[in-house]
Amino acid sequence: MKTAAQGGSDHRLLLWDSHTSHTTLDVRYFGVNNLIHLCTFPSHQTHKLQPLDVAIFSPLALAYKILLEKWNRKNPYAAMGKAEFFLLLSRAREIALTEENIRSAFAATGMYSPKNIVLC
Repeated sequence: MKTAAQGGSDHRLLLWDSHTSHTTLDVRYFGVNNLIHLCTFPSHQTHKLQPLDVAIFSPLALAYKILLEKWNRKNPYAAMGKAEFFLLLSRAREIALTEENIRSAFAATGMYSPKNIVLC
């Protein structure tokens, strides 16, 4: 991730549903004052438009499942502790949360064009 000093941007995009708890003026002012561009999904369309649901959580769940099965084979009688859980989750995130998968998530929802997005 590039910082502003490295030629990156301080601006951020926040995608969210249109639940009334999210749309208060205080929240909107906070976004404006902190360079957070707020993009509200249309009502009853989030299931079609949410990039994470479309192309990120499935690869993440699959990667975690595979790593968990390997861990269970190596530790057949052991109970998994918090440290092991977070280690597997971290590895699954490295596998699933690639730039290619993130870009494909936004492309699958029609919210991405290679020309208009910079991952930071």
